[in-house]
Amino acid sequence: MESFKGESMVDFFDTFITDLDCLGYLASIKWGKGVCIRATPSPILID
Repeated sequence: MESFKGESMVDFFDTFITDLDCLGYLASIKWGKGVCIRATPSPILID
């Protein structure tokens, strides 16, 4: 996982130009391997 620790604000805003850029990055970290639904009799993996 990439970290922005120590990045300047200029570098941060160059990387995340829009809110959607930031949201896409966070979503890729959280759900990069898909979503697993465990509330079903057998877990379902959604890519």
